Amino acid sequence: MDDLKPFIDPTIPRPDVTDPAYTRWSKLSKKITLWLTRQLEPRILEKLEMSPTPTIYADEAYTAIKRIVIGAGLEGIGHTYLLATSMKREEFGSMEQYIDAFRKAVKTANQNSGTVIPPLAAAYLLLRGIENELPMWVTTMKHDMESKPDPNKFTELQLMELYEKAIDKGKDREHSYLSKSSDKKTSNKTSNTTPHQPSFFGQAENAKENTT
Repeated sequence: MDDLKPFIDPTIPRPDVTDPAYTRWSKLSKKITLWLTRQLEPRILEKLEMSPTPTIYADEAYTAIKRIVIGAGLEGIGHTYLLATSMKREEFGSMEQYIDAFRKAVKTANQNSGTVIPPLAAAYLLLRGIENELPMWVTTMKHDMESKPDPNKFTELQLMELYEKAIDKGKDREHSYLSKSSDKKTSNKTSNTTPHQPSFFGQAENAKENTT
């Protein structure tokens, strides 16, 4: 299992998509996911297929399987509530994946009157989850929410708008990161390029001019 740790442990960073090792990592990770799913009992596999979280890569699948198995001894209703309130951003490849999974988990928890997560509480849970990546933006959102005449009247519609804003902000950050990585690689290639040397005939012409 130690050999699989770099693939199944969500706390270990994945190779960047611009990294030459990413393609190989992606293929191996998907193969491990397939192997993991073949080890499951039909009832666990069925729950995995209905998971609100992504399960494409090995770290995603392993995390989802662990949640299902650990939650098997809990009431299903309680498990959905715990899923929504304990979900971590680092368990997902992108901000959009995290927010979509969080949104589904909150919606599922709210189907039971005993585990309802009010819009304001859901908003704070979401902002807590993405604060490390977007600290200034999260601070601004919290200030805007708390400066309303009655913050407790935060509505479902406002929560939906917050989801979309957070997704857009996450995409902007991810695109900016990829752009900087690309620019850095281009800069490195340029700096490593050998300066242009005059041709043999050019050198001969220069020598001739210098002697006259």
